Amino acid sequence: MRRFLFILLAVLTFYLAGVYRYLPLMVLSVMEVVYFVASFFLSLYFRKNLSIEALRHSDCVEKGGQLACGVRVINRGKLPVSRFGVRLRYRYGSNGKGIFRRKTKIIYGSCDRGKSILHFEISGCCCGRMYLKMDDLYAYDYLSLFSVRRKVNEEIEVAVFPKERGLHIELPSFSYRENNRSQGLVAGQGVDAHSEIRQLREYRREDSNRYIHWNQSARTGLLVVKEYEKEQDFATELLLDVAGLGEARESETDAFYELVSALVLGLLKRAAAVRVHWYDGHRKCLADTGVVSEGQCRDMLLKLYRIDGQEAADAQEKAELERRFMAQGSAFRLGADLCWYWNETLIFRFSKEKIEEQIAWGNYVI
Repeated sequence: MRRFLFILLAVLTFYLAGVYRYLPLMVLSVMEVVYFVASFFLSLYFRKNLSIEALRHSDCVEKGGQLACGVRVINRGKLPVSRFGVRLRYRYGSNGKGIFRRKTKIIYGSCDRGKSILHFEISGCCCGRMYLKMDDLYAYDYLSLFSVRRKVNEEIEVAVFPKERGLHIELPSFSYRENNRSQGLVAGQGVDAHSEIRQLREYRREDSNRYIHWNQSARTGLLVVKEYEKEQDFATELLLDVAGLGEARESETDAFYELVSALVLGLLKRAAAVRVHWYDGHRKCLADTGVVSEGQCRDMLLKLYRIDGQEAADAQEKAELERRFMAQGSAFRLGADLCWYWNETLIFRFSKEKIEEQIAWGNYVI
């Protein structure tokens, strides 16, 4: 548009100069033509001397949050650049291979001679590994009449984590063997049997009625619940069935990672540790990691993000390893289809469309 208006102005100037034979207008029309040609070569000059590089090639952000990124811009020329643009494209994936989205965003900036920093923000909309690629650099002349493109190849890997929230789970105590495997529900025993009361507090919507302190509630006129300390020797096992996760859609992997995080953090409210297992397609074995805190939960998720979907080629071997694992003792199991089991008993079938509501408001009794 600017180029069209400039050409229109130059033609009008040349026309008026010819009609009125006015020398200053003739000079002005010639200068406009010269500037038009010079602007094109100026944009080529800027393109030749501009380059960019990412300040960080890996980072992390919470889903829905804004991540501040920075790009170092290097201008080796003698003239400042009033305007340039960098095209950003993104994709989600686990193995670094795939097609970047056609949907793009161009961030603009300006720079003096030497080095400068261009800041921008991105938002992670789905849990998983997001790859942000800067593949095109556009250089403009001072009036932005021309833009010339230069190919660049800078990529930033961003781990997008779910919000740290746990499922509300009513989980009876487990016995804890020396081989670190949970041994099943202890018949007739709840949290009261193995835990000390940490405090009394006001009843919340997600609290179970079984923890209400009826005597104290009668004295105060308000519902009061008993909050217990976690058992120090209380741990549980979780097996993740990640078959097909590498080829799943973004909405499906997003719901799965949301549920894994919420389930592990929910179990940590009732247990001192959660050991998470999954099939490793590279090593042909079950991988595992222990989680005792929210930070370790994110470390576990990062390992899951790096699964490349090769487990489908070894379906029989994978199924046999998982069968042997479940035969050793009682454990929870969560599949990529969002079905949550205790051993072979289905506890709940989650829905990717309602996963936010099911995590926030669900009350799950084992």
